[in-house]
Amino acid sequence: MAIDITKHRILQAAYAPILAMAMAIMFGRLLVLAKVLDVESFAELNAALIVSGLVGMLTSFGLFLDLQRKLPGQLAMGQRQAAATQIAQSILGTATIALLGFAAAGLRLSVGSISPLAIGLGVFHGISQQLFLIVTTESRSNNEPMRFALQSLTRAVGMAIFAFPIAVATGLSAAVIGAESLVTLVSTLLISRKVWNKLDIPLSVSFQLGLRSIGRINWGSMASLLMLSLAVTASGNMDRWLSSTKLPHDDFAHYSFAWITLTAAFAVQGLINASVFPMIARRSALHGKQSAFRLTFLTATGMVVAFLVAIAPCVYIADIAIKKFYPSYSAAIPLIPLLAVAAALRISDFWSSFLVITGNERTSLIINVAAVASSLGAWVMTSGFFAGTQALGLAYLAACVAALTYLCSFAASYRYAKFANA
Repeated sequence: MAIDITKHRILQAAYAPILAMAMAIMFGRLLVLAKVLDVESFAELNAALIVSGLVGMLTSFGLFLDLQRKLPGQLAMGQRQAAATQIAQSILGTATIALLGFAAAGLRLSVGSISPLAIGLGVFHGISQQLFLIVTTESRSNNEPMRFALQSLTRAVGMAIFAFPIAVATGLSAAVIGAESLVTLVSTLLISRKVWNKLDIPLSVSFQLGLRSIGRINWGSMASLLMLSLAVTASGNMDRWLSSTKLPHDDFAHYSFAWITLTAAFAVQGLINASVFPMIARRSALHGKQSAFRLTFLTATGMVVAFLVAIAPCVYIADIAIKKFYPSYSAAIPLIPLLAVAAALRISDFWSSFLVITGNERTSLIINVAAVASSLGAWVMTSGFFAGTQALGLAYLAACVAALTYLCSFAASYRYAKFANA
């Protein structure tokens, strides 16, 4: 028994470097693509990625967030049918979003630098990403971070093997997005077969149960979760969205290059949170909110200190590297310090997870809406100050929203934990 426990702990700890490798590949792919693609194609790539992020923002109409919150408990208590039903419902929600997104592309809608083609490609990319996240929720929720790390690494390596040569051969952002999406879909299909085998419930039965029980879903709660997701995504992406509509095409490409800093931050936070979120959820269910708060505090505080300390040397290295390897994007250099601060806060913000887990998603919604509204108002009032450097003003907007969200979420989490047993 002791040997089995030791082996389990070793596997639990060993997942970190594998997951880090997957994150490094996902981050590095954007740097490689910025080098391989010309400025215009890189701008088109980022326009599609913005749409992909919007698809993820909808979180299967809130069903995916509810799945993340409930699946750890369902698996721990052996409620396999309930787990399979929720996974199926999340997939159905994502399929519905796909239909709506492709319809928008078919109607030739466009916004700023985002063309109808970018909408269609972005929807395809976003749907594949969302489905991957849904099926890998099982490994994350089942306290198997090693399996999730290997799933992530397999997908990242597959994307590198297929997307990079295509980028070099064609120079087309559309071909790159298509390749990444197909690799993600194939990975999702392979993983989903193992998920349903572990649940021991046929796929067809799961979807039948999912369809039959749609009417019993608490859509009021789903609406709250969806609104929270919209607010959180707006909080993290407002500056990027504005850059696609307010900046000239080349300036948008430069801002998108600098925004790789935040792209990496969200990827890192998402992958770390994939393990931390279930840990906090289990801690809250088994030991109460105060114990969950302590775990959240240690994780969030440790990470924010580490990343803020690392900013100065990282920015210095980035300055040298951009001038040497990416001279076409030198205009992005002044933006990176501000976006790096925003990135450090975003990576370390586990307070929103704590609020969702403890049933305080409406508080988190209010915090994110207030942070976006106040920061956006400040940006509008000071826009004249940044008249010649709109991109710099957007970088300040990103840092301001991140700081307000982090601090307010921490204060609310502390309050709820303090009075949890009052």
